Amino acid sequence: MNLLEEVLRVRERKTRLGGPEKAILKLFVLALSLVGIFAPRNVLYSLFIASISSCLLIIGEALGVLLSGLAIFSLTIAPIDLLSLLYGGEPSKILSVTFYTLSTMLSLLLFVSTTTNSDLERVFGRRKLLTYTYSSLFYFMNSFKEIEDSFRVRGYEYGLGKPWSYAPLLIAYVFNIMEKLNGVDESLEARGGD
Repeated sequence: MNLLEEVLRVRERKTRLGGPEKAILKLFVLALSLVGIFAPRNVLYSLFIASISSCLLIIGEALGVLLSGLAIFSLTIAPIDLLSLLYGGEPSKILSVTFYTLSTMLSLLLFVSTTTNSDLERVFGRRKLLTYTYSSLFYFMNSFKEIEDSFRVRGYEYGLGKPWSYAPLLIAYVFNIMEKLNGVDESLEARGGD
């Protein structure tokens, strides 16, 4: 499963976790997750937040997002944890960071996949930095999805089993963003901006 496709698919349809009042709940879960690094019993706290996020993803009809996120998490964190243990890392710290990362990732996936731009606009207003930042995040995600689709149509194969296969996609993405930023710069100059 492709995590980006799953997130964009869930965002396109109405879920049980849509709406401004639920956006505040999801922001609260995300904030609880982020401050979890300071909790005295970090592992239990992080597991609790990860469980809440997982349950909310399932309730929000985003099981694909949950499974894709867990797959990517296990493929990236497991080798890092193993290397950390092999090179003398303290197991309790490794466990603490692993579960903190899991809870933060799941709460962020929950927020991103089930909160629309309009939900955030209704909570914070239209002209707030957070609203603009959140909207631009999905603009960039959609841009990457378009590049990914164009590579797939041409028969290019990539996947988690071959992480280096994503290099051409990332290079194309960086050039695409640079072209768009250059267009914005030229537009501002044409209007008399510095």
